[in-house]
Amino acid sequence: MKKLLIIFGLLSFAAGTALSAQNVYHKYIMRGTILEVSGGEVYLCVGKTDGASVGQEMDVFRIDTQAGKNPKSPPAFKRVKLGRIQIVELVQDHYARAKVLTGAAPKGAIAEIQIGK
Repeated sequence: MKKLLIIFGLLSFAAGTALSAQNVYHKYIMRGTILEVSGGEVYLCVGKTDGASVGQEMDVFRIDTQAGKNPKSPPAFKRVKLGRIQIVELVQDHYARAKVLTGAAPKGAIAEIQIGK
């Protein structure tokens, strides 16, 4: 019986860790990423759990890297604004469908959610 409780505890811990890792991945790595582009609409990795709402507008960026002047210095990162989108539908808790308002919103670009605006 004791072994069964230990196994159950380990399985519960593993399941909790997997869910936690998924949440961390969404929150810090994928958050805001444009996943699909179709016509003038995009699907992105931002949703209700991130504070997104229908009608909310967001700027879309890409990150450019530039080599440092000194070969031993780290690269410089620069945000380049590409366009602006507006959420038209929340899809599940972590995703949204948005229309492109201005500029471009290519797959892989980042839409920045600004809570409270």
